[in-house]
Amino acid sequence: MLIEKLATALSNQVNAEYYSAFLYPAMSAAASDLGFKGAANWLFIQAQEEMAHGTRIFQYTLDRGSTPSFAAIEKPPTAYTSLDEMFKAVLDHEKKVTKSINAIATLAMQESDHACYQFMGCEGVRDANAAHQRSLRRHGPLVATPLRVDQIRQHARRDRPSFVATILGVQHILRREEALPR
Repeated sequence: MLIEKLATALSNQVNAEYYSAFLYPAMSAAASDLGFKGAANWLFIQAQEEMAHGTRIFQYTLDRGSTPSFAAIEKPPTAYTSLDEMFKAVLDHEKKVTKSINAIATLAMQESDHACYQFMGCEGVRDANAAHQRSLRRHGPLVATPLRVDQIRQHARRDRPSFVATILGVQHILRREEALPR
């Protein structure tokens, strides 16, 4: 059985993952409204991934003899004025989720719960910098236009490490574009 602190932390993470599963369809609808169908599709797929993450953590908690608890899920924002604004929000959100996963892994090690530590390591995000470099190599040096960003979203891999890498790559590209003379 999980100690209470870990059971609570895992329950909180389930809630965070389910919030993400609400956030990304809201973003998907906004991307669709902005005319970025590829980004809308990609965000919708991310929502399904987040639901799967939450379900895995929920099942793990049950398998370890604890009962997950649920909190109300906050209504996600729905108004975005650009794809850039949206993906900056995605990046901030993913960093927050990653920090939470890492905190649970740290707590598991402090409590000598090696099984939980290993499980959270599998759920966590791999090194974002290495993934970022892979993303840049995959997409090459390009100037980001909203259409190109939308195309990147259509072809991005669907796991969280690639998700963060793609976002980081797009952020890098967008910053480069902002520095270009108009």
